[in-house]
Amino acid sequence: MNQEEKKKNRKLFILWLILFLIVFLAFKFHIDKKITASMVILYGLITPVFYGIISVLGVWLAAVPWIGPIIIKIISIPVFWILHGAAYLGSLIFVAKGESKKAIDARVITLVFLSGFLLGYIISKIF
Repeated sequence: MNQEEKKKNRKLFILWLILFLIVFLAFKFHIDKKITASMVILYGLITPVFYGIISVLGVWLAAVPWIGPIIIKIISIPVFWILHGAAYLGSLIFVAKGESKKAIDARVITLVFLSGFLLGYIISKIF
């Protein structure tokens, strides 16, 4: 393990310690569970603390013969369609409000994102 990886792992370890401290203090001071969960989700969105878990679980899950790739497809394909549907709904709302320029911008951004998502999926299958 080189120096850069050690530094990255140390940073993730500190972030996890902070997360556990948040949860511990929330339980110690009897803070509502919904507020605690919201704080953990917000912390996870702001920091890359959950990145390691998701990437490791995805790799291990995909490594299981026969069943792993099927489960990954079951998870990833609906995400693709949900993003496409949300963009379509957003475009309809913008058009209804008379802001067609924003609708076009939203669709172009979504199209570029989904094209990159699909291209990354195809490239990962090739290599």
